Amino acid sequence: MLLPFLLLAVQVTIGSSAVVFSLNGEDWTLSGPNNISVNAHVPGGVYTDLLRNKEIDDPYFRMNDVSLRWVAMANWTYAKTFQVDDAFAKHKHIDLVCGGLDTVAEVYLNGILVLEANNMFRRYVKDVKKVIKSGQNMLRILFLSPVTYAEEQAKKYPYKVPPDCPPPVQNGECHFNFIRKEACSFSWDWGPSFPSMGIWKNITLEAYEGSVLRYVNTDTKLKNDVWLLQVNIVVDAPALSSSSINGYATIEIPEIGLTHHRPIPIFSGTFEEIIVIPLSQVVEVWWPNGLGQPKLYDMIFTLNNSVGDVDHRKFSIGFRTVELVEDNVGGDEPGYTFYFKINGIPVFVKGSNWIPADSFQERITPAYLERLLTSAAEANMNMLRVWGGGVYESEEFYSLTDRLGIMIWQDFMFACALYPVDNEFLTNVQAEVVHQVQRLKRHPSIVLWSGNNENEGALSENWFGISPSDFEKYRKDYIQLYIDVIGNFVEYEDNTRPFVPSSPSNGLETIEEGYVARDPQSVRYGDIHYYTYEDDTWNWKTFPMPRFASEFGIQSWCSMETLAPVSLPPDWDLDSDFVAHRQHHGNGNEQIRDEIAMHLNLPTATNRTKRFIDFIYLSQINQAVGIKTEVEFYRRSQNLKSSGLGLTMGALYWQLNDIWQGPSWASIEYGGKWKMLHYYAKRFYRRSLLSPYLEGGLLKLYYLNDDVWTRTPQFHYENMTHGSSGNLKFTGAKTLAKDSLEVHEDVAVMRNKAFHMQDEEAVVRIVCYHWSSLEEQASWQITFQKSTLAAKCIYISRLSDVLRECNCPEASHCFFYFDGYIPGVTNGIQDNHLFPTNLSSVIGLERANVEVTQIYDFNSTFAKIVLTTDRISPFTWLEAEGFSGRFSDNGFLMVTSEVQVTFSSWEPIDWNKFRRSLTVRTFLDVYEVAER
Repeated sequence: MLLPFLLLAVQVTIGSSAVVFSLNGEDWTLSGPNNISVNAHVPGGVYTDLLRNKEIDDPYFRMNDVSLRWVAMANWTYAKTFQVDDAFAKHKHIDLVCGGLDTVAEVYLNGILVLEANNMFRRYVKDVKKVIKSGQNMLRILFLSPVTYAEEQAKKYPYKVPPDCPPPVQNGECHFNFIRKEACSFSWDWGPSFPSMGIWKNITLEAYEGSVLRYVNTDTKLKNDVWLLQVNIVVDAPALSSSSINGYATIEIPEIGLTHHRPIPIFSGTFEEIIVIPLSQVVEVWWPNGLGQPKLYDMIFTLNNSVGDVDHRKFSIGFRTVELVEDNVGGDEPGYTFYFKINGIPVFVKGSNWIPADSFQERITPAYLERLLTSAAEANMNMLRVWGGGVYESEEFYSLTDRLGIMIWQDFMFACALYPVDNEFLTNVQAEVVHQVQRLKRHPSIVLWSGNNENEGALSENWFGISPSDFEKYRKDYIQLYIDVIGNFVEYEDNTRPFVPSSPSNGLETIEEGYVARDPQSVRYGDIHYYTYEDDTWNWKTFPMPRFASEFGIQSWCSMETLAPVSLPPDWDLDSDFVAHRQHHGNGNEQIRDEIAMHLNLPTATNRTKRFIDFIYLSQINQAVGIKTEVEFYRRSQNLKSSGLGLTMGALYWQLNDIWQGPSWASIEYGGKWKMLHYYAKRFYRRSLLSPYLEGGLLKLYYLNDDVWTRTPQFHYENMTHGSSGNLKFTGAKTLAKDSLEVHEDVAVMRNKAFHMQDEEAVVRIVCYHWSSLEEQASWQITFQKSTLAAKCIYISRLSDVLRECNCPEASHCFFYFDGYIPGVTNGIQDNHLFPTNLSSVIGLERANVEVTQIYDFNSTFAKIVLTTDRISPFTWLEAEGFSGRFSDNGFLMVTSEVQVTFSSWEPIDWNKFRRSLTVRTFLDVYEVAER
């Protein structure tokens, strides 16, 4: 079954003739327990206001997440006095618009209760014309403790709705599912408990005469090569419930020469206008990162009415189509595909999962967002999944993903729990869904709505020990919330993109099974989440072969540079209370240790601080190699197997970013520093990649290629078996016997694009090294045609034969390096390597003397660094403490005496200071006995 969705989406800059009186600013007062009364900032929150006024220490410092629990247990009040003039007060309509109140609040204007709020994710609009006055006014917002509120709601509910409380290791609060608030603010296994309170988004007064524009959105359909542009607006006209006034709408897209005028009657409600964009007005489509340019156009919408109101909006728009393809795979085995088409092109999704970038949203600046999202794009990601236990992100976030070409899988904010379904709760959720869909659906980067994170699995797999007699009750609750309310209102508000009820889920199969599948983690349908903490994650056989992997991950610790500001020297010890406290995943530090020990020797330094620093480094190696192994396996699994498995078309590892400084699954540390995993992601998400692995005594090499083009304009999966077509050429120190080789093309996914690219010849070189020497022991060259196959096995040989040709008495003496090129193409194929044995057992590897010999600074933000080595150096790691930026490569294998990398700073820097700061760590530095 093919589900098509088409969209023209927008991002909005608002201008209006309604007089907007901003209540934001630094002139608020925050008051609370113990006679606290301090200056406050809006937008903002209680914790950051208390911190700025030195009422509390840094919440992230050491164990302050526990010592500051009293903040979330208290009630707090924000207050502000402000002046309005006669002209403002005389407007016919004056609305108080609260863009975001966190969370349970009573709003008093001049002593009169005008608004009650209990949802962080809603915008509240209230007519205050009769309450506002000319001259001085007083606004007071009382926030109830979210912890107390959630507990009270749970107690009032007629039956238990699990879970009650988080695991003790998280030091968190209970009943997050009973309050419409950022779930992870009550704690998670990668973050602290800071149940924030405050005015977290803009707050304004809006004065107007007849009507005000609340939302503008656009949809498109591509019909007979013509774009049909549908403009949807939502208007508030309080006095016109039974009548209307005259209005006039103007729509302009200057770059394509479009200007459209239309008279419309104005009353409270939704209006739409369909515009045909003729063939003469050529439209460039919006592409995800790596497939083309994410083209955006300026669009201007103006709405006038006959009583003098003028609303003016400026949009950035992107034309693109979205399809979620769930076709029966055919054959004897059951299963459906699960993949995205963008503009008719099947896309292998490459990316990660996004969590809130800080416990305190007011600290997340546009510049920090841009660094994090640019880091994702630079790592060749084309999708992020906005996880359902955080927040619907800011306008800046989605505008950046539009511009960077990063597709968004958007969860609704429900995660890892069952939820109440009384009328009050469902009505609240309905308003949340309508607002968020209207707010966000204009963005071309959003390609899918998902009802929740893991809640279908929590119910089906019985995470919470529900008795069989109660299961049907909770199943009905689940369907009522995610299908009857969220699903139906998403369909009503936005039928331009797909909706799935949960993640993981079985897609169409889940629907066929009544919305709660027997096995939501089936590899034959939909998407899966996969974690293991006992199996060998450096072995590709560990992993399942799903249609789409939307979560999988491995923990590591953040660097000492990131950790030091929130800790003290006695904390820098694997056995310290701080290290145990910071780990919110049960047995997490022991699991990291055991995973390291599968392949690497554990640190041996007697100095506890050095041993901890070494442990951090090894944990990042373990994470990087494990996720590399898993992603490459998923990319190789794009082919349909005879078992009906395969057709894997997405890999989103958990997680991109961190919320604080500590151990987690993230590839980017809190503050923006790249872990080793992120550098590896830049490699394993490259469009063209060599992927070697061992299977049953065979050395195999795949060529993974996102650049697949054919003549036909439509896309389809086609099972094709090809004969051998490669051309082997043997060069170098040794010649491998021809009868030990096979060039092989597996059953493959065909990717057809709208125009034809001629077959290109690619050349791959396989080099064998002894661990003891930089000298090549043997090399082989393979030439093959690179087009038509996204995952192509280009080489198979018995490992024993290859080792014999390398003069390796055992696999522990040698390793393999693979690089390739396409004639005439610069940096066309990502290189790779394969270690046939654990590094803990290799023979001949000695400590390399790696030195920085030259640094050439080209401008204030970019420099080239030259490194030399006298030996093989795996996992070579560069650090420049105090400098915010990223290297072009890091954690790399040095097989030549000289390597060049670059450093790109996020801001201008002093290169002399950078030179003094730059350090190099080599793998065997961990095992030096002498203290440094």
